Amino acid sequence: MGKVKCIYVLLLSAFIISCKSETEGKKTTIESKTDIINKVDQHINKIISDTTIDIRNRVFEFGSTTHLNDCSFYFECDCCSGEFLFKPDYSFYYVDHCIEDLTVTRGTYHVNNNFLYLSSDSIRVHELYNWEHENDTLAVEYILTDSIIKPYKMQFSIHKCESKIKLVDIEDPAFVSLSSAKNQDSILTTLMEKGIIKRFVHKSPSPDEFNSDFRKQRKFN
Repeated sequence: MGKVKCIYVLLLSAFIISCKSETEGKKTTIESKTDIINKVDQHINKIISDTTIDIRNRVFEFGSTTHLNDCSFYFECDCCSGEFLFKPDYSFYYVDHCIEDLTVTRGTYHVNNNFLYLSSDSIRVHELYNWEHENDTLAVEYILTDSIIKPYKMQFSIHKCESKIKLVDIEDPAFVSLSSAKNQDSILTTLMEKGIIKRFVHKSPSPDEFNSDFRKQRKFN
């Protein structure tokens, strides 16, 4: 009878240990699933944070990766730099510098899923240095002209680059743009004083109008 009792005690102990191990295993599994869910949530939050990057009212310098050092440009040429001005009304100015000359294009933009879409107008304004001013100081220093161009579209992928925002041209990855600390209002004031802004006849669309128009006309999928 004593042996039977001992066997009963041993079996009961084994059963309790087995239940405890199973319970701990389930607990570990639950904790592992919780960790995975937390990691997924963190990843999703990061994606959401990236897709809600606001470029409105900011100035971006653009150039080639040839003049890019990590997350900063170093321009050592006369015609290789310029700025994108992204206004709050979803219009932009593309300002291209070349020695003493200035070329400005205007258009609309839209950001969606870490991509920036640009759609230009058909007017391009040029501020050209008047070389006659070198010999005749009474001659105007700059001459304003404008030309009709075929509207174009550009698409950029949006990235973080240290503390800056980096835009990479989809068709030409060597063409990049970095957010800068330049003051947009100051640049726009200068363009207005030069008489460049008033040469553009343009009605800025609302975001809904732009989205509808862009879906009809964009060349990028």
